[in-house]
Amino acid sequence: MPDPTRVIQGVVIGVGFLGAGVIMKEGLNISSLTTAASIWAAACIGVLLGVSFYAATILLAGLCSATMMWGGRLEGWLPSHPALHVRLSATIDQAPTMEQVDAVLQGRGYRLAPGSTSFSHHGDLWDAEFVAVVERKRDCASMEDLGRALSAMRGVERWGLRHARN
Repeated sequence: MPDPTRVIQGVVIGVGFLGAGVIMKEGLNISSLTTAASIWAAACIGVLLGVSFYAATILLAGLCSATMMWGGRLEGWLPSHPALHVRLSATIDQAPTMEQVDAVLQGRGYRLAPGSTSFSHHGDLWDAEFVAVVERKRDCASMEDLGRALSAMRGVERWGLRHARN
């Protein structure tokens, strides 16, 4: 008769490799952790069923189902501060100061994230990159409105906005 602990060991190792293969890393962003955790949970439910722990199997299956169905909704209710990565290019002689940029951000419900600013110089253009954090989700301007406000600033030649994963 096979030793159940060795069978469980094989399941744990195999599922570990499957879960690790699902996880993706792109720059500083890591995704598919929920999928990997779901694979682990399904393996645990299968092992519990295999060793005849029926009550624990039912309890864990119900807990996992509830977490997967309602966890995202709960996360949406929790307070969060989404962020945008902002890139501005302006002519050197008319480039806005970061105080002016921060005033435009604050007027639309964003704030400049401390320590996120970087500057560079390309030809006759001054480039700034920084992260703008939402102060209050309900009161902030849309990305389009923020982009229009930034492009209307004196000296701004180009701009770019994208969601910053935090």
